[in-house]
Amino acid sequence: MSSPTPMVHLPTCMAVPVYVAEEVAVGRCVFQNFIHEEFEEEGVPDEILAEVPEEVLEEEIVPDRTAASSGYVDENLANALEHIGVDSHEGIRQIGVHLRELANDFAKSNERKRLKKEADKVDVVNITYDGFYALCEEVFLHGFTRENIIALFFFCADVLIRCVKSEMKDIGIKLFKWALKYVVDRVCAWVAKHGGWEKAIKNTFTAGQIAAMGAGAVVIVAVGGFIFYKWIT
Repeated sequence: MSSPTPMVHLPTCMAVPVYVAEEVAVGRCVFQNFIHEEFEEEGVPDEILAEVPEEVLEEEIVPDRTAASSGYVDENLANALEHIGVDSHEGIRQIGVHLRELANDFAKSNERKRLKKEADKVDVVNITYDGFYALCEEVFLHGFTRENIIALFFFCADVLIRCVKSEMKDIGIKLFKWALKYVVDRVCAWVAKHGGWEKAIKNTFTAGQIAAMGAGAVVIVAVGGFIFYKWIT
């Protein structure tokens, strides 16, 4: 019988849930850091990430009270992770490096260009939470892999960047919360079953295999009028 998931005790002064599973704490950092990097790459201010109130994140993203603080790899979260033996700064940095290597290979592909074009077609004004959730679910229609996770992260970044560039910050904040909720509820759950983020990110395919997948690795699918990608395995 497997041991229970380690739980992190966060400082009581933080307006966030008191306990958080390790894979959720790390997953939120990894996702938000990835989005932050994409914002920087596009030269777009990351106000969507910085201005979401903690109490809103707690209420709307983690009703089960199992998620970590928002923001980047801050000192409070770092200290919390260290309590369970996680060298958070270095550990999360290494996970981010592996993820970025894979993402950089995907970024060179025609599928990446096509993904961005399709993200620009999403009706961000009228999309509902159910529509957004269904869109994310279909990305993983054939199962969870780190390649799917990369595609999801890129897609979310594209949509959020578009919101900021189009001066739709409030919509961007809403979609960011939805995306983060999906990562916490679904992606982190898969990661937990596969030994944590480091193992899950390293052990599916190599960066070279992603590049070799090339054209045809991703197909466009429409769900309720929204466009997304799914990896064909």
